[in-house]
Amino acid sequence: TALNYFNNGIVQSIPVSTQLNLFKYINIQPSFNYKEYWYFRTREYHYHPNTGKVGYTDLNQFGAARDFNASVSASTRIYGLFGGKGVRQTTVRHTMQPSMSYTYRPDFSDDRWGFYQTVQKDTSGATDRYNRFAGGILGSPGRGEQQTVSLGLNNIVEMKYRKKQAPGDTTQVKDPYTRLTLLDALGLNTSYNFAAESLQLAPLSFIARTNFLNNKFNF
Repeated sequence: TALNYFNNGIVQSIPVSTQLNLFKYINIQPSFNYKEYWYFRTREYHYHPNTGKVGYTDLNQFGAARDFNASVSASTRIYGLFGGKGVRQTTVRHTMQPSMSYTYRPDFSDDRWGFYQTVQKDTSGATDRYNRFAGGILGSPGRGEQQTVSLGLNNIVEMKYRKKQAPGDTTQVKDPYTRLTLLDALGLNTSYNFAAESLQLAPLSFIARTNFLNNKFNF
């Protein structure tokens, strides 16, 4: 049939989120994401005792799967001002943006969902779960429960100083200050998955970004 010659599917996404303000300074953002997958081909797995391997058969039949996750994040900004004295009135502003989030996603490979098939995988009789929607062009529900806390801290450093005027120059200018960004971003991020069996702590990632010559070069 024509279904044997192309990969196809339909995915429907429903994202829901809102934003709240706590104590005027903390932004709280809960969200919920739902996905529905429709495929016209699914897989049926079977163990081959002669080879000791797992194989599968593609079935040209309709199958539906779904997944979802829920999360809540909190962020705020903390400002610090330094300097501001002298003839040039040079001032440095340091902005810190700490953030924290929690994400939950069930284990969609669990038998109760019906998206994975439990099959013997070797001669010892051990079993494993195999995705009935593997190979789908639009993705499929993932395996493994997720209960992740993510932590992040970003920093922005800006500077402002008064423009230099020639001695005796009393010309009034609309904005007598020059403003520039020393660091567009200086951030640290990591996360911890309480539900993972191993490697719960993610690597600590670092990002730094700045620019030169009035935003002509970014580094």
